Amino acid sequence: MDGAYFFVETKVGETRSVFREIKKRVPKETESNIITGPYDIVVIVRCKKLEKIGSVETSIKTVPGVVRVVTCPIGIKK
Repeated sequence: MDGAYFFVETKVGETRSVFREIKKRVPKETESNIITGPYDIVVIVRCKKLEKIGSVETSIKTVPGVVRVVTCPIGIKK
């Protein structure tokens, strides 16, 4: 199984609205949290196909209020 961490930076004052919109756009099995530091939101995706990572990334990047997304692919071994 593979996946990715998406670190999302938002415009000032828009973190909560961006967070709500991301939750609507990404698959239900995806984990999302508001965080502090240089990024405002982290989205964790676990999937069987790497192609899904690209579609989730596009979904996040097109949310109004998103300034930047850093994608960190991961390989998960069981």
